[in-house]
Amino acid sequence: MRMTVNHNLKHYDCVCVTSQVMEKSVRSLVPTLLSIITPIGVDTRLFTPHHHSTDAHLTVGTVKTMDPIYGIDYLLQAFAVVRKRLRDAQDERAGDLRLSIVGGGPFLEEYRELAVILGIAEVTTFHGQLPNAMVPDLLAGIDIFVALSRSESFGVAVIEASSCGIPIVASDVGGLPEVVKDSETGFVVPAGNIEKAADALDKLICDRELRLNLGAQGRAFVQQNFEWAKCHEMMYGVYRQALERSGRTRMQIRVK
Repeated sequence: MRMTVNHNLKHYDCVCVTSQVMEKSVRSLVPTLLSIITPIGVDTRLFTPHHHSTDAHLTVGTVKTMDPIYGIDYLLQAFAVVRKRLRDAQDERAGDLRLSIVGGGPFLEEYRELAVILGIAEVTTFHGQLPNAMVPDLLAGIDIFVALSRSESFGVAVIEASSCGIPIVASDVGGLPEVVKDSETGFVVPAGNIEKAADALDKLICDRELRLNLGAQGRAFVQQNFEWAKCHEMMYGVYRQALERSGRTRMQIRVK
């Protein structure tokens, strides 16, 4: 596969990548290739903040494929740790905690079983695979978004959640640190470190003002850097410049 990708890249005039980490990966294969970062955008009019003051529950959640690469097992374990901490401290917030997991995939049943083993099945909802059109409404019911992936090239779900004013807890892999500003729009924690992830959740669960502030800063960050219209114009500019450099009037676009 590496040989095929290498061969193809050498025949391109320009390669668009969605993150700095992907750009580095491309340059490691073909150092002389022109690669331009064109991040995936989000419609901030569709993904917008919703505040449910009447909802007594505080919901931690994620929207991901049920696959080990996305660290759903880490999320389940971190949630179980912070819930136990609060219960041991006789903190009433322990009873208000809920976990919402959206997405289908080959490990869905295994994660259901893990929730049972961890003793959090009764407060965990697995929604399964749902249409993309339902995601904005589902995010409206989440107070803290978690992305503890083992590997991630960008993090579209993260910027969608940030656009909704939701603070993020994410692992320090791939492109996630590019879309989550540590201590500004959420917390970035070491990949696979359950205790650190639980610490970050603990801070956000116990401090409503912190949640709101990081969430508001997250939305502003998305509006500034990942607004759909801005990303569209950036991509259009790349195409236009590619045509001008080549002297062509038509282009061929290959999407991988």
